[in-house]
Amino acid sequence: MKVILNVDAITGPLTGIGNYANQLANKLPQHADIEELKLYSSHRWIKDPEHALKANQMLASIRKNVPLKGTALKLYTWQKNLWFKKKSKPFDQNYLLHSPNYLLLPFEGKSVSTIHDLSFIRYPETHPKERVAILEKELPKSIAQASAIITDSDYIKQEVKKILGIADELVHVVPLGVSNDYRPYTEEEYLPILKKHKLDKMKYILSVATLEPRKNLNSLIDAYLMLPKAARKQYKLVIAGARGWLSKDLFSRIEMLKQRGEIISLGYIDSADLPYIYSGAHGFALPSLYEGFGLPILEAMAAGTPVMTSTSSSLPEVAAGAAILTNANDIEDISAGLLQLIEDQQWRKEAIIKGLSRAQEYTWGKCIENTVKVYQHVINNT
Repeated sequence: MKVILNVDAITGPLTGIGNYANQLANKLPQHADIEELKLYSSHRWIKDPEHALKANQMLASIRKNVPLKGTALKLYTWQKNLWFKKKSKPFDQNYLLHSPNYLLLPFEGKSVSTIHDLSFIRYPETHPKERVAILEKELPKSIAQASAIITDSDYIKQEVKKILGIADELVHVVPLGVSNDYRPYTEEEYLPILKKHKLDKMKYILSVATLEPRKNLNSLIDAYLMLPKAARKQYKLVIAGARGWLSKDLFSRIEMLKQRGEIISLGYIDSADLPYIYSGAHGFALPSLYEGFGLPILEAMAAGTPVMTSTSSSLPEVAAGAAILTNANDIEDISAGLLQLIEDQQWRKEAIIKGLSRAQEYTWGKCIENTVKVYQHVINNT
Protein backbone atom coordinates (compact mmCIF):
# COMPACT_ATOMS: atom_id res chain seq x y z
CA MET A 1 0.00 0.00 0.00
CA LYS A 2 1.01 3.60 -0.55
CA VAL A 3 0.78 6.10 2.32
CA ILE A 4 1.13 9.85 2.76
CA LEU A 5 2.18 10.76 6.31
CA ASN A 6 1.73 14.32 7.59
CA VAL A 7 4.91 15.07 9.56
CA ASP A 8 4.15 18.61 10.80
CA ALA A 9 4.59 17.31 14.37
CA ILE A 10 8.24 16.29 13.89
CA THR A 11 9.62 19.43 15.51
CA GLY A 12 12.41 19.73 18.05
CA PRO A 13 12.50 19.21 20.91
CA LEU A 14 10.90 15.86 20.10
CA THR A 15 8.29 14.97 22.72
CA GLY A 16 4.88 13.32 22.76
CA ILE A 17 3.18 13.52 19.38
CA GLY A 18 6.42 14.57 17.68
CA ASN A 19 8.13 11.40 18.89
CA TYR A 20 5.13 9.31 17.72
CA ALA A 21 5.20 10.90 14.25
CA ASN A 22 8.95 10.40 14.07
CA GLN A 23 8.61 6.70 14.91
CA LEU A 24 6.00 6.28 12.16
CA ALA A 25 8.15 8.13 9.63
CA ASN A 26 11.20 6.02 10.40
CA LYS A 27 9.60 2.59 10.79
CA LEU A 28 6.69 2.45 8.35
CA PRO A 29 9.01 2.20 5.30
CA GLN A 30 10.52 -0.95 6.85
CA HIS A 31 7.16 -2.73 6.93
CA ALA A 32 6.69 -5.33 4.20
CA ASP A 33 3.17 -4.09 3.34
CA ILE A 34 4.20 -0.45 2.82
CA GLU A 35 5.07 -0.07 -0.83
CA GLU A 36 5.79 3.64 -0.57
CA LEU A 37 5.69 6.31 2.14
CA LYS A 38 5.53 9.97 1.15
CA LEU A 39 6.14 12.59 3.86
CA TYR A 40 4.46 16.00 3.80
CA SER A 41 4.88 18.99 6.11
CA SER A 42 3.31 22.44 6.07
CA HIS A 43 3.59 23.28 2.37
CA ARG A 44 5.95 20.75 0.79
CA TRP A 45 7.02 17.17 0.35
CA ILE A 46 9.76 16.05 2.73
CA LYS A 47 12.65 13.70 1.91
CA ASP A 48 13.01 11.90 5.24
CA PRO A 49 12.47 12.40 9.01
CA GLU A 50 15.75 14.29 9.38
CA HIS A 51 14.66 16.70 6.67
CA ALA A 52 11.32 17.09 8.48
CA LEU A 53 13.07 17.99 11.73
CA LYS A 54 15.16 20.69 10.03
CA ALA A 55 12.33 22.08 7.91
CA ASN A 56 9.87 22.18 10.80
CA GLN A 57 12.45 23.71 13.13
CA MET A 58 12.73 26.69 10.81
CA LEU A 59 8.93 27.01 10.71
CA ALA A 60 8.75 26.73 14.52
CA SER A 61 11.29 29.54 14.82
CA ILE A 62 9.19 31.77 12.57
CA ARG A 63 6.09 30.96 14.62
CA LYS A 64 7.92 31.81 17.83
CA ASN A 65 8.93 35.23 16.56
CA VAL A 66 5.66 35.91 14.73
CA PRO A 67 3.03 34.08 16.81
CA LEU A 68 0.15 32.60 14.80
CA LYS A 69 -2.79 33.91 16.80
CA GLY A 70 -6.44 34.41 15.97
CA THR A 71 -6.96 35.41 12.36
CA ALA A 72 -3.33 34.67 11.45
CA LEU A 73 -3.68 31.04 12.56
CA LYS A 74 -6.91 30.64 10.60
CA LEU A 75 -5.29 32.09 7.49
CA TYR A 76 -2.25 29.84 7.87
CA THR A 77 -4.47 26.76 8.25
CA TRP A 78 -6.52 27.75 5.19
CA GLN A 79 -3.38 28.35 3.11
CA LYS A 80 -1.77 25.08 4.28
CA ASN A 81 -4.89 23.12 3.29
CA LEU A 82 -4.95 24.82 -0.10
CA TRP A 83 -1.29 23.92 -0.76
CA PHE A 84 -1.82 20.28 0.13
CA LYS A 85 -5.03 19.93 -1.85
CA LYS A 86 -3.19 21.12 -4.95
CA LYS A 87 -0.02 19.08 -4.40
CA SER A 88 -1.78 15.84 -3.41
CA LYS A 89 -4.30 15.78 -6.26
CA PRO A 90 -2.33 13.25 -8.35
CA PHE A 91 -2.26 10.82 -5.38
CA ASP A 92 -5.92 10.89 -4.27
CA GLN A 93 -6.91 7.50 -5.63
CA ASN A 94 -3.82 5.40 -4.94
CA TYR A 95 -2.63 6.65 -1.54
CA LEU A 96 -3.93 6.66 2.00
CA LEU A 97 -3.37 9.81 4.09
CA HIS A 98 -2.50 9.54 7.80
CA SER A 99 -2.32 12.50 10.16
CA PRO A 100 -0.69 11.51 13.47
CA ASN A 101 -1.73 14.86 15.01
CA TYR A 102 -5.54 15.18 15.01
CA LEU A 103 -6.24 17.33 11.96
CA LEU A 104 -6.41 15.89 8.47
CA LEU A 105 -5.38 17.84 5.42
CA PRO A 106 -8.14 17.89 2.75
CA PHE A 107 -7.83 14.71 0.70
CA GLU A 108 -10.19 12.95 -1.69
CA GLY A 109 -8.78 9.50 -0.95
CA LYS A 110 -8.93 7.36 2.17
CA SER A 111 -7.57 8.88 5.35
CA VAL A 112 -6.75 8.06 8.98
CA SER A 113 -6.45 10.47 11.89
CA THR A 114 -4.86 9.83 15.28
CA ILE A 115 -6.68 11.57 18.15
CA HIS A 116 -4.42 11.35 21.20
CA ASP A 117 -6.75 12.88 23.77
CA LEU A 118 -9.60 15.34 24.27
CA SER A 119 -7.86 17.63 26.74
CA PHE A 120 -8.87 20.67 24.70
CA ILE A 121 -12.49 19.77 25.54
CA ARG A 122 -12.02 18.28 29.02
CA TYR A 123 -9.45 20.83 30.24
CA PRO A 124 -9.59 23.79 27.82
CA GLU A 125 -7.99 26.07 30.42
CA THR A 126 -4.74 24.08 30.05
CA HIS A 127 -4.41 25.08 26.37
CA PRO A 128 -3.88 28.39 24.57
CA LYS A 129 -7.27 29.70 23.46
CA GLU A 130 -6.10 29.79 19.81
CA ARG A 131 -5.39 26.05 19.89
CA VAL A 132 -8.78 25.29 21.41
CA ALA A 133 -10.51 27.45 18.80
CA ILE A 134 -8.75 25.82 15.82
CA LEU A 135 -9.46 22.30 17.11
CA GLU A 136 -13.10 23.13 17.78
CA LYS A 137 -13.44 24.40 14.22
CA GLU A 138 -11.30 21.93 12.29
CA LEU A 139 -11.57 18.60 14.15
CA PRO A 140 -15.23 17.96 13.18
CA LYS A 141 -14.18 18.31 9.51
CA SER A 142 -11.36 15.80 10.02
CA ILE A 143 -13.69 13.33 11.75
CA ALA A 144 -16.18 13.61 8.88
CA GLN A 145 -13.37 13.00 6.39
CA ALA A 146 -11.65 10.15 8.23
CA SER A 147 -12.08 6.55 7.12
CA ALA A 148 -10.77 5.51 10.54
CA ILE A 149 -9.68 7.07 13.83
CA ILE A 150 -6.73 5.81 15.89
CA THR A 151 -6.51 6.39 19.65
CA ASP A 152 -3.60 5.51 21.95
CA SER A 153 -5.77 3.93 24.66
CA ASP A 154 -9.17 2.40 25.21
CA TYR A 155 -9.95 5.24 27.62
CA ILE A 156 -9.65 7.78 24.80
CA LYS A 157 -11.58 5.50 22.45
CA GLN A 158 -14.52 5.59 24.86
CA GLU A 159 -14.21 9.38 25.17
CA VAL A 160 -14.21 10.05 21.43
CA LYS A 161 -17.23 7.77 21.04
CA LYS A 162 -19.14 9.48 23.85
CA ILE A 163 -18.06 13.11 23.44
CA LEU A 164 -17.54 13.32 19.68
CA GLY A 165 -20.19 10.77 18.70
CA ILE A 166 -17.87 8.63 16.58
CA ALA A 167 -19.13 5.13 15.76
CA ASP A 168 -17.36 2.25 17.54
CA GLU A 169 -16.33 0.52 14.33
CA LEU A 170 -14.43 3.61 13.16
CA VAL A 171 -12.18 3.82 16.24
CA HIS A 172 -9.09 1.61 16.60
CA VAL A 173 -6.88 1.46 19.69
CA VAL A 174 -3.18 1.39 18.84
CA PRO A 175 -0.98 1.83 21.96
CA LEU A 176 2.35 3.59 21.71
CA GLY A 177 5.68 1.84 22.19
CA VAL A 178 8.74 2.03 24.41
CA SER A 179 12.13 2.40 22.77
CA ASN A 180 14.64 -0.41 23.34
CA ASP A 181 16.95 2.28 24.77
CA TYR A 182 14.90 2.16 27.97
CA ARG A 183 16.17 -0.68 30.14
CA PRO A 184 17.83 -1.14 33.54
CA TYR A 185 21.42 0.05 33.22
CA THR A 186 24.23 -0.77 35.61
CA GLU A 187 25.69 1.97 37.78
CA GLU A 188 28.81 1.82 35.66
CA GLU A 189 26.69 2.51 32.56
CA TYR A 190 24.50 5.32 33.87
CA LEU A 191 26.94 7.14 36.16
CA PRO A 192 28.75 9.10 33.39
CA ILE A 193 25.41 10.55 32.23
CA LEU A 194 24.38 11.36 35.78
CA LYS A 195 27.71 13.14 36.29
CA LYS A 196 27.09 15.13 33.12
CA HIS A 197 23.84 16.43 34.61
CA LYS A 198 25.22 16.72 38.17
CA LEU A 199 22.98 13.96 39.52
CA ASP A 200 25.72 11.51 40.48
CA LYS A 201 26.00 12.44 44.15
CA MET A 202 22.34 12.11 45.11
CA LYS A 203 19.25 9.93 45.18
CA TYR A 204 16.36 11.43 43.29
CA ILE A 205 12.70 11.13 42.33
CA LEU A 206 12.35 11.88 38.63
CA SER A 207 9.46 13.49 36.76
CA VAL A 208 9.62 13.83 32.99
CA ALA A 209 6.96 16.07 31.46
CA THR A 210 6.54 19.09 29.25
CA LEU A 211 6.01 22.11 31.50
CA GLU A 212 2.31 22.75 30.98
CA PRO A 213 -0.73 22.83 33.30
CA ARG A 214 -2.13 19.39 32.44
CA LYS A 215 0.96 17.61 33.80
CA ASN A 216 0.05 18.80 37.34
CA LEU A 217 3.64 19.63 38.23
CA ASN A 218 2.61 22.35 40.68
CA SER A 219 0.73 19.75 42.73
CA LEU A 220 3.69 17.36 42.51
CA ILE A 221 5.98 20.09 43.84
CA ASP A 222 3.52 20.92 46.63
CA ALA A 223 3.31 17.23 47.55
CA TYR A 224 7.07 16.87 47.56
CA LEU A 225 7.49 19.92 49.81
CA MET A 226 5.05 18.30 52.27
CA LEU A 227 7.39 15.34 52.75
CA PRO A 228 9.36 15.12 56.01
CA LYS A 229 12.52 17.23 55.88
CA ALA A 230 14.69 14.10 56.25
CA ALA A 231 13.08 12.53 53.16
CA ARG A 232 13.58 15.70 51.10
CA LYS A 233 17.19 15.89 52.21
CA GLN A 234 17.83 12.30 51.15
CA TYR A 235 15.77 12.33 47.92
CA LYS A 236 15.69 15.33 45.58
CA LEU A 237 12.83 15.99 43.17
CA VAL A 238 14.25 16.22 39.63
CA ILE A 239 12.03 17.68 36.89
CA ALA A 240 13.03 17.19 33.25
CA GLY A 241 11.13 18.62 30.33
CA ALA A 242 10.87 21.44 27.82
CA ARG A 243 8.69 24.49 28.38
CA GLY A 244 5.21 24.12 26.97
CA TRP A 245 2.25 26.45 26.66
CA LEU A 246 0.92 28.46 29.61
CA SER A 247 4.07 27.67 31.58
CA LYS A 248 5.26 31.14 32.63
CA ASP A 249 4.17 30.94 36.29
CA LEU A 250 5.19 27.29 36.68
CA PHE A 251 8.61 27.98 35.13
CA SER A 252 9.15 30.95 37.45
CA ARG A 253 8.26 28.84 40.47
CA ILE A 254 10.55 26.00 39.43
CA GLU A 255 13.42 28.44 38.87
CA MET A 256 12.87 30.00 42.30
CA LEU A 257 12.84 26.61 44.05
CA LYS A 258 15.87 25.55 42.03
CA GLN A 259 17.79 28.63 43.19
CA ARG A 260 16.85 27.82 46.79
CA GLY A 261 18.07 24.24 46.39
CA GLU A 262 14.61 22.77 47.06
CA ILE A 263 14.30 20.92 43.72
CA ILE A 264 16.39 20.30 40.59
CA SER A 265 15.29 21.34 37.11
CA LEU A 266 17.11 19.91 34.09
CA GLY A 267 15.08 21.40 31.25
CA TYR A 268 14.79 19.35 28.06
CA ILE A 269 17.02 16.26 28.08
CA ASP A 270 18.28 14.76 24.85
CA SER A 271 16.83 11.35 24.03
CA ALA A 272 20.31 9.80 24.15
CA ASP A 273 20.73 10.73 27.85
CA LEU A 274 17.17 10.27 29.10
CA PRO A 275 17.13 6.44 29.45
CA TYR A 276 20.15 6.60 31.77
CA ILE A 277 18.54 9.31 33.91
CA TYR A 278 15.42 7.15 34.23
CA SER A 279 17.53 4.14 35.17
CA GLY A 280 19.49 6.05 37.82
CA ALA A 281 16.35 7.35 39.55
CA HIS A 282 15.09 5.98 42.88
CA GLY A 283 11.52 6.45 41.63
CA PHE A 284 9.41 8.16 38.99
CA ALA A 285 6.39 10.42 39.61
CA LEU A 286 3.77 11.74 37.16
CA PRO A 287 0.44 12.57 38.90
CA SER A 288 -0.98 14.06 35.71
CA LEU A 289 -4.51 15.50 35.53
CA TYR A 290 -5.18 13.90 32.15
CA GLU A 291 -3.29 11.76 29.64
CA GLY A 292 -4.22 10.08 26.39
CA PHE A 293 -1.65 7.40 27.12
CA GLY A 294 1.18 8.23 29.54
CA LEU A 295 4.32 6.95 27.80
CA PRO A 296 6.77 8.28 30.46
CA ILE A 297 5.42 5.88 33.09
CA LEU A 298 6.16 2.95 30.76
CA GLU A 299 9.62 4.31 29.99
CA ALA A 300 10.31 4.41 33.73
CA MET A 301 9.04 0.86 34.16
CA ALA A 302 11.21 -0.33 31.28
CA ALA A 303 14.21 1.27 33.04
CA GLY A 304 13.47 -0.73 36.20
CA THR A 305 12.29 2.34 38.12
CA PRO A 306 9.23 2.18 40.43
CA VAL A 307 6.39 4.50 39.41
CA MET A 308 3.81 6.71 41.12
CA THR A 309 1.13 8.19 38.89
CA SER A 310 -2.54 9.15 39.19
CA THR A 311 -5.98 7.60 38.87
CA SER A 312 -6.82 10.02 36.05
CA SER A 313 -7.78 9.16 32.47
CA SER A 314 -5.70 6.46 30.73
CA LEU A 315 -3.01 6.14 33.41
CA PRO A 316 -4.55 3.23 35.39
CA GLU A 317 -5.11 1.39 32.08
CA VAL A 318 -1.45 1.75 31.11
CA ALA A 319 -0.04 1.13 34.60
CA ALA A 320 -2.19 -2.00 35.04
CA GLY A 321 -1.40 -2.56 38.72
CA ALA A 322 2.34 -1.90 38.41
CA ALA A 323 2.31 1.62 39.91
CA ILE A 324 1.09 3.57 42.93
CA LEU A 325 -2.08 5.44 41.92
CA THR A 326 -2.94 8.73 43.62
CA ASN A 327 -5.71 11.31 43.35
CA ALA A 328 -4.34 14.04 41.06
CA ASN A 329 -6.51 16.63 42.84
CA ASP A 330 -5.40 15.68 46.36
CA ILE A 331 -1.93 16.99 47.28
CA GLU A 332 -1.86 15.04 50.55
CA ASP A 333 -2.61 11.81 48.67
CA ILE A 334 0.17 12.55 46.16
CA SER A 335 2.56 13.22 49.05
CA ALA A 336 1.61 9.92 50.71
CA GLY A 337 2.24 8.21 47.36
CA LEU A 338 5.68 9.79 47.13
CA LEU A 339 6.53 8.58 50.63
CA GLN A 340 5.50 5.03 49.73
CA LEU A 341 7.51 5.29 46.52
CA ILE A 342 10.55 6.22 48.58
CA GLU A 343 10.21 3.99 51.64
CA ASP A 344 8.13 0.86 50.96
CA GLN A 345 10.91 -1.59 50.10
CA GLN A 346 8.67 -4.64 49.62
CA TRP A 347 6.36 -2.75 47.27
CA ARG A 348 9.37 -1.38 45.37
CA LYS A 349 10.75 -4.88 44.71
CA GLU A 350 7.37 -6.07 43.41
CA ALA A 351 6.80 -2.90 41.37
CA ILE A 352 10.13 -3.23 39.56
CA ILE A 353 9.27 -6.79 38.47
CA LYS A 354 5.70 -5.90 37.46
CA GLY A 355 6.84 -2.74 35.70
CA LEU A 356 9.47 -4.50 33.60
CA SER A 357 6.89 -7.07 32.55
CA ARG A 358 4.30 -4.42 31.74
CA ALA A 359 6.70 -2.31 29.66
CA GLN A 360 7.68 -5.32 27.55
CA GLU A 361 4.11 -5.48 26.25
CA TYR A 362 4.54 -2.12 24.49
CA THR A 363 6.97 -1.85 21.58
CA TRP A 364 7.16 0.47 18.60
CA GLY A 365 7.21 -2.65 16.44
CA LYS A 366 3.74 -3.57 17.72
CA CYS A 367 2.57 0.01 17.27
CA ILE A 368 3.67 0.03 13.63
CA GLU A 369 2.17 -3.42 12.97
CA ASN A 370 -1.19 -2.40 14.44
CA THR A 371 -1.14 0.90 12.56
CA VAL A 372 -0.63 -0.93 9.27
CA LYS A 373 -3.56 -3.21 10.21
CA VAL A 374 -5.74 -0.10 10.48
CA TYR A 375 -4.56 0.99 7.03
CA GLN A 376 -5.38 -2.47 5.64
CA HIS A 377 -8.82 -2.37 7.29
CA VAL A 378 -9.54 1.00 5.71
CA ILE A 379 -8.43 -0.13 2.24
CA ASN A 380 -10.38 -3.38 2.42
CA ASN A 381 -13.59 -2.11 4.02
CA THR A 382 -14.26 1.42 2.80
